[in-house]
Amino acid sequence: MIEYLNFTSITVVLTIITLLHAVWMRSLDLGRIWQKIQPLKDVFDFLCKLPKWLNYYNDLNYNLERLDQKRATLHSRETDVLLQVTREEDRTGFERRQEVANWLRDATGTRGDVSVILNNLENWTEWNLLLYFVYLAWSGNRVEKLIAEIDELMGPRSLFRENGSLVLDAGRKIPLPSANLLGYKTLELVKYIVGWVRNVEDPNKIIGVYGDEGIGKSALMIEIHNELLRDFNVYMVYINGEDLSVNRLQSKIAKVLVGEDLKDEDEIRRAAMLSNVLRKKNRFVLILDGLHKDVDLDKVGIPIHLNGHIQPSQGKLIITSRNKAVARRMAGHNTHLLEPLLDKEAEELFDRELRTPPPNHPDIGSIKREIIRKRCNIPGKVKNIAGDLRGQDDISEWRIILEELVVYS
Repeated sequence: MIEYLNFTSITVVLTIITLLHAVWMRSLDLGRIWQKIQPLKDVFDFLCKLPKWLNYYNDLNYNLERLDQKRATLHSRETDVLLQVTREEDRTGFERRQEVANWLRDATGTRGDVSVILNNLENWTEWNLLLYFVYLAWSGNRVEKLIAEIDELMGPRSLFRENGSLVLDAGRKIPLPSANLLGYKTLELVKYIVGWVRNVEDPNKIIGVYGDEGIGKSALMIEIHNELLRDFNVYMVYINGEDLSVNRLQSKIAKVLVGEDLKDEDEIRRAAMLSNVLRKKNRFVLILDGLHKDVDLDKVGIPIHLNGHIQPSQGKLIITSRNKAVARRMAGHNTHLLEPLLDKEAEELFDRELRTPPPNHPDIGSIKREIIRKRCNIPGKVKNIAGDLRGQDDISEWRIILEELVVYS
């Protein structure tokens, strides 16, 4: 190697070594050091390839044509992937997979590097023959490296396919739109359930919540879902009181887990598929919101039992129902009532949902409180009646509403 180095090359190498020493002495921050060293390392590697400089120079024009073609191919592939992943994100609401995001980032960066070197070569001014030769040899070396980078990007790495999707499975780190939960008891129940989920030593793997229609069970589950997202894989399935068959419930769960229905029609095989997917999750939480009746978890494919030792699983199940008996049959003694709002909380909710000033009348306060009482301090019903009275400034209309509530509540 030494016989190929002239005095100028040796000087450059010594200068590089001196710079490296200065960088090392100034700071031991490895990240910063690497950022400073990498360009110098590239120069040193290039100097060590002195015997190949003539090849780099001679092959440059041919390789530039190849590089430009490969850049166009990479751009087309990048455009296709970006379009597909954006469509899947819009359709499912799920986030793109990290390896897809990394590939798109690297593809964009590599295309940028190609543009820089092509632009530099186009605008180079030939003012010194020796320097011009060295620069073209250096460019030829960079062009070959960029061709290799594009080949790597277009190789097996670009085939990031899992279940035919470029996005993550459902529920992964995507908060759901939440309502303002005013109730103190509701917030206390949120804390309790979140604590129960985090307690891996608790043998109870299922918890049930029951309450009247409009009491806020779905809002409660959304709050819990969002609270747990940072540390768990959380999947919320809306059932809303539908009388589902095992097959239809499996379909609902599958769409949340993998973004599409199960293709197999056999319930037993579908259950095996769902169970296999859930078992691969690291600490999952499955929420079934609005069960109309209790379900056989084995038939559905949910690998959780009341006693966690019966069937090993890192997951937990939360169910809600209007029916206390359903919640009790599913969760046993780990069943909790979601209670109505306190009087003051119900009034605050009513005023917030009314949005407009009530009639200016001395009886308005007592009428409002009586209307809320007839709605049993249930958040959904309080919000609905406030919406009916929004913008109504005639006190007689308020009294009519109150009378109708006495008849129909």
